[in-house]
Amino acid sequence: MDNAPGGPPAGNSTSISGFLERVVAARGYRGQIVHVEEIASRDPAFVAPRTPLSEPILAALRSLGISSLYAHQAAAIDRVAEGKNVAIVTSTASGKTICYNIPVLEALLADKDSTALYLFPTKALAQDQLRGLGSLCGSDPSLAGLIHAGTYDGDTPGETRRKLRNEAKVL
Repeated sequence: MDNAPGGPPAGNSTSISGFLERVVAARGYRGQIVHVEEIASRDPAFVAPRTPLSEPILAALRSLGISSLYAHQAAAIDRVAEGKNVAIVTSTASGKTICYNIPVLEALLADKDSTALYLFPTKALAQDQLRGLGSLCGSDPSLAGLIHAGTYDGDTPGETRRKLRNEAKVL
């Protein structure tokens, strides 16, 4: 039985090829897929940034089980250190957050009066990124006391907003 137009194909998929065959055959998708290509997996490329990372950052990364940076992370950190603008476009869970958290934390370590403003399109993403930053900073004592971070949005209570405006190093 064909699926309704626009709906996902029914049935359990035990393989990618089986799933794709069902999508191609589904009435709602027929004629929409013009090319399917399998790209072989490849080993990750690890590179150390040319810009040396501070010991607190290295210690925090190590405590999270990160002993090496991916090539795109190292390149982004180096470009930011050179004063260049950076845009990172990679798949989900590829470590994009490190590309901006590391330079921000390095800047906060270098200048205790600096502040960073993070902008996210959704509250859920902002909360997720705040948790990630908290994990990174909480993993090393020299970073734990470095920043006061918080989300500042329409749901932030007035007293919290005031405190964030006065004390936050990362908003």
